Amino acid sequence: MLVLPVTLEFDGCYAHLLEILKHEYPNMPKQFTAVVSIECGDVRTRPFSLTCRSNDELKAKIEAEIAKLKYSLMLYGEEFVKYMVSK
Repeated sequence: MLVLPVTLEFDGCYAHLLEILKHEYPNMPKQFTAVVSIECGDVRTRPFSLTCRSNDELKAKIEAEIAKLKYSLMLYGEEFVKYMVSK
């Protein structure tokens, strides 16, 4: 059992798991929707949702989002990225 919110570290950034919702539909595998906020340096994103079917898939999706945020920071700089992720 996981008591939320939880903060996990990935590659020098922090992923804040704020909420996890379980969805079960007939004739379909169960799915989860995780509400996540990522913090990398002084930049923190608004909460957003990721849909996944397992812990491994959620971890992979969080790592991909962190990679996109780090890439944006390298390309555009911290001030512009702060402005974009806060809108």
